[in-house]
Amino acid sequence: FGIDPDTIQESWSEISGAISDGTYTTKYSIGDTKAVDMGDQGIICFQIAAFDADVDENGNTIPITWVSQQILATSKRMNASNTTSGGYPASEMKTTIAGYYDRLPATLKSMIVAASKTSRDYNGGTPQDLTTNETLWLPSYREIFGGTSYEQTGPIYSGVFSSSSTRIKKRYGTGSSTYWWLRS
Repeated sequence: FGIDPDTIQESWSEISGAISDGTYTTKYSIGDTKAVDMGDQGIICFQIAAFDADVDENGNTIPITWVSQQILATSKRMNASNTTSGGYPASEMKTTIAGYYDRLPATLKSMIVAASKTSRDYNGGTPQDLTTNETLWLPSYREIFGGTSYEQTGPIYSGVFSSSSTRIKKRYGTGSSTYWWLRS
């Protein structure tokens, strides 16, 4: 019921150095993991989802995008109605996810750059894309499955989400597969 072993043995400081000197794409691979102690939510492996795929609010490329490999120990709702009414930017879940930032190691926090993220709002009528800048976020439908059925723009993390089996997430502490929310 624990976590998968780290595939990255270097510290967050060493990972930061590899980003600074440009060697990160030769030192690490899509799918590599690094564990983070999230307190009562468990020890969660963060997995490299992409290199140079996301951008910040100014259009600058973000070197490494990480996603959590497991689901946190405690279930959380999207909002009081358990829907995405109002879109992810207006959700209770966005606030909850942002609160986990303080649990990250200081060196990791210093490396995080807010990414420009697109979400789809289906609240009453014509769907619309909403763009926000996020330090921590839930993946979107497009990021996990590809295509434009939901969000029209943004990266696709096909390196780690290439099949139905790679989209299965397990809850920390139980090892049980579970449903999980997407930003869409």
